[in-house]
Amino acid sequence: MIARKIAEDALVKTAIFGADPNWGRIVSAAGTAGVPFDPKKVSLKLNGFELFRNGSPVPFDKQEVADSIRNNRNTHFLLSFGEGTASIRFWTTDLTTEYVWLNSDYTT
Repeated sequence: MIARKIAEDALVKTAIFGADPNWGRIVSAAGTAGVPFDPKKVSLKLNGFELFRNGSPVPFDKQEVADSIRNNRNTHFLLSFGEGTASIRFWTTDLTTEYVWLNSDYTT
């Protein structure tokens, strides 16, 4: 449920489209999934760069992380909750300019 919420979140997709390593949008989307978790145990890596650890942001080179998003076809999130042993891999698509134009150019 959390992975799906993040994957479908328009603000997360917008951040990725803009190569913005906005950890807040990702963590906030997780928090709206309706699944209880301890926010003080949440950690996040984006393309291998640690952005958030144990409920707090950590220093990172914003330009380096932005370049990793911009220069790679895929963007990888690793969101850890520090509880349990379950894991999931979830794939989604971004919002590209072409996608927006294609889907706004006609009416149904």
